[in-house]
Amino acid sequence: MNNAKLKLEAKKNLKGNYQTFIFCLLVFLGLSGGAYVIASLINTPWLSSILMLIFESLFVMGFISMLLKVSRQQKIKFKELFDETDLFLKYIALALILGIIGIIIGFIEGVAFHSLLVIISHYAEMNGVLAVSLITFGLLLSVAIIMFGIYITISFSQVLFILKDEPNLSIKEILSKSFEMMADYIIEYFILVISFIGWFFLGIFTLGLLYFWIIPYMGVTLANFYNKIKAEYEETIGDDGTENIFKSSKEDNEDIEMLF
Repeated sequence: MNNAKLKLEAKKNLKGNYQTFIFCLLVFLGLSGGAYVIASLINTPWLSSILMLIFESLFVMGFISMLLKVSRQQKIKFKELFDETDLFLKYIALALILGIIGIIIGFIEGVAFHSLLVIISHYAEMNGVLAVSLITFGLLLSVAIIMFGIYITISFSQVLFILKDEPNLSIKEILSKSFEMMADYIIEYFILVISFIGWFFLGIFTLGLLYFWIIPYMGVTLANFYNKIKAEYEETIGDDGTENIFKSSKEDNEDIEMLF
């Protein structure tokens, strides 16, 4: 998949829509600030987190819907930011599930890293070969957990786009479909996302003003990525969710013919 092409398409699609996105982001920031102030006044951490999650869930899917429409060369209107509140409960369910998965992976990584620090701190008291072996194992384990966390995050990266396109799917089906769609695109998606890191660092030196350009640009690019892998997924999967046997058989026949 050509990342440069996805970005170029995003720039073209955003023409005439940037103003709407900027206005949406300004409103979203204003409302977020209000919700944060209310959450701070409550002074109850768990209740504040729930309030922020509820607030976020009211508008995020509207923003996702706008990103998809722009990626599909459609014009958007500001009011569409508030048009997807019916997906409120499913968004919260997905956010909670992914959040719990993230906490579990983070906890395991914390335990592994803490164990590594303990081993390093007692290095002088241990047998040299054993200490080096344990430190090496600890480093490899920590890196493996981080890589696993990245893999899981990317595997479930399409859930919001899928939720918008297919709101009738269950939470389990949405998670499964994202995992299946991303199976062959983990590295490509990772490279695409990190290609925006430079822009985000640059945004710091503009007091955040550059983010009003970066966020829609990155969002529509990722929506373009979703559109591409969705089309490829639907080519190999039938409407009923089963693999397209005819196509698979045809490809197998072509592979056999190439041998001769």
